[in-house]
Amino acid sequence: MQRVRFLAVVAGLAASVAGGLTGVASGQLTTLRFETSSDGGQTWGPEVIVSPGATVYVRLQAELSGATSTGLAGLTFQPRVHNWSPAVDQSLAFTFPGVDNAGVATSETAYDGRHVRSVPATNTGRIFPFGSAGQGASSPSGVPSAHLSGDHLWYAGVNATLPGAQPQFGVGITQFPSSITGTNYNASLDVEVFRFAVQVNAFQYSRHIDLANLSNDCVYWYRDADGVSPLVSRSVHVVPGLISMVPAPGALGVLGIAGLVAMRRRRN
Repeated sequence: MQRVRFLAVVAGLAASVAGGLTGVASGQLTTLRFETSSDGGQTWGPEVIVSPGATVYVRLQAELSGATSTGLAGLTFQPRVHNWSPAVDQSLAFTFPGVDNAGVATSETAYDGRHVRSVPATNTGRIFPFGSAGQGASSPSGVPSAHLSGDHLWYAGVNATLPGAQPQFGVGITQFPSSITGTNYNASLDVEVFRFAVQVNAFQYSRHIDLANLSNDCVYWYRDADGVSPLVSRSVHVVPGLISMVPAPGALGVLGIAGLVAMRRRRN
């Protein structure tokens, strides 16, 4: 019975796209908001100011406004970090083992793309239950991975080759409908779906965080327990995050106050 329902959900999403997006609601808006933390996820905001060597956590929130929904169905996206210094900056590994779709810890011996619980706040990857559809090594996209392209760091399945060129290979976020997920279902309309962590070591003015790609330029939200007629949200607003840099303490005397002011003006 569960498999039949899941197939109905997938068919419903495909039909919405192929049939002229009949599930689109006027006046609705999905906001995809990047937030950053330099204290291990204790506090989050649009910008953190750190010294070289800091570990920064980044999360993506998805919020629906102006429409009625029973919860997030899914989206596929490619987060991107600008002004990356590949020689010294580091993308930190995703958390494993993750949990299965019942929220029970798995026996992964290597990362296989499973979602992770939101607690502790230092867990990284797809946040439970929004990794319900597998994105493991055998999936078409492969496991979510960090990629480098010039001075950009971006996240997508390991089989992606160019940022934005294969939107379907991005990080896949899926929550099964409540008729399947049961008590693990997240009905909030402002949810955390993904986290990653980086260590920034080069002294640069800022690292800007946004999307390289959003598959189909839309986000799907449920409108009923079985998910057969989802809301297709094509009005999507991306709020970027920012990691701003200050010099290491010993360099402050060399840079001086004037240098700090100039740095801030250039970043703005």
